[in-house]
Amino acid sequence: MISSSADQTIRVWDPNQEEPLFSFFPAGDDWVAWTPAGYYAASPTGERLMGWHLNNGPDRMATFHPASRFHKSLYRPDVLKLILAEGSVEGARKAADRASGKANPPPRVEVEDVLPPQVSLTFPGRSGLRVSERPLVVRATARSVGKHPITTLRLLLDGRSYQGKRAVQVIDPPRMGAIDASWDVDLEPSRHRLAVQADSLVSGAVSETVEVEVIDKAGDAAPRLPVLYVLAVGISKYPGPLRLNYAEKDAKLIAATFQERSKSLFRDVQVRLLTDEEATQKNILTGLTWLQRQMTQFDVAVIFFSGHGQKDNGGALYLLPVDVSTDDLFSTAVPAVHFKEALNGIPNRLIVLLDTCHAGAIGVDRRRADDSPTDDLVRNLMNDDYGLVIMASSSSREFSLESNAQRQGYFTLALTEGLSGKADYNHDGTVFLHELDGYVTDRVKDLTRGQQHPRTAKPTSVGPLPLARP
Repeated sequence: MISSSADQTIRVWDPNQEEPLFSFFPAGDDWVAWTPAGYYAASPTGERLMGWHLNNGPDRMATFHPASRFHKSLYRPDVLKLILAEGSVEGARKAADRASGKANPPPRVEVEDVLPPQVSLTFPGRSGLRVSERPLVVRATARSVGKHPITTLRLLLDGRSYQGKRAVQVIDPPRMGAIDASWDVDLEPSRHRLAVQADSLVSGAVSETVEVEVIDKAGDAAPRLPVLYVLAVGISKYPGPLRLNYAEKDAKLIAATFQERSKSLFRDVQVRLLTDEEATQKNILTGLTWLQRQMTQFDVAVIFFSGHGQKDNGGALYLLPVDVSTDDLFSTAVPAVHFKEALNGIPNRLIVLLDTCHAGAIGVDRRRADDSPTDDLVRNLMNDDYGLVIMASSSSREFSLESNAQRQGYFTLALTEGLSGKADYNHDGTVFLHELDGYVTDRVKDLTRGQQHPRTAKPTSVGPLPLARP
């Protein structure tokens, strides 16, 4: 039995049971489905739609935990797919565990047992503080909740993991109770956003964000302008049926637009452009290494990739360079797992623009797109571990379309128009990330007559980010 209600949820029932088998909530192109036990499935950015309130007594506000904090233990699309066939959540869980082939499948998970740790900044403990000490000693306290000990603590600086993995404090052995941590952080004079993330093996939580203003000894807080780094990759000359029309041109347009429209906001704009024959596996990986070596905590990077993505038989995703052999992805393509680890090692603010689900992709029905090969990548990169902004050219089950009239992809057309001034909605002379996101979403939808809907994933820890000054 299916029911709907005024709260816009849809529920699926077994009439012989008091609780629904699962609930479903759609919101535009996003959706989330969940069981009473807490197992859930969601679109790449759908985890923001659902979560749990934890009551803290009558004299304190409740704590809200979005579903993304339980991704490691409760994200089970394999369970949701089997509920109707098995007739119960528990039957679906056991069937999914058997199908996974794991020798020791995880036991049934209770939400109260996997609650994330409580974590807070103790210094600076509030926003508005002005400091001149360098390095600044940042202190935090975390306390385990539920049955799982704390395993790691990481400092988030301006939305990104401070120093990548190098400054992550590993609690060895993991332990229950309260844990104190501190970091010596040499911050540039400017306003900075600080938060701390605490993780267990099954969940994680982020403290409230504190804004601090760092001034030099003369009392000046005027920031040194950052450098903008752009790594633009576009591949049209794939072999055989993989060939694309305008991916190479798209990369050139993105690089040129940032060079022209962003130079007044940044001390320098440095571009590395890899198109067609230059966009080999080695050169793409070298480009990521270039960002790791050149960027400082103060800089901004944009990575643009227009080409194909493909999953292997085991479901692992690869970005395809021009010299790929589709029969040997492991040796000739760029594994998404390596891509993610490289991004995690790049300091400070990072925007990834993915234009990968092109018509003609391997194994995709030309009448409609299958599950987007970038969905899992977007889902994984958007969490607070990475602190990245991800803009994907299309949503799941859609193609990324190209315009023969404009001789470029619609996604790139909208990006370049927005950066050139059309996204400056408040007419303050600066295009911010949130303005560009809104413009690109609406513009691509209009250009393609509703056939393509870009998606953006932005962690809550990422603040306002100016990108261009037309």
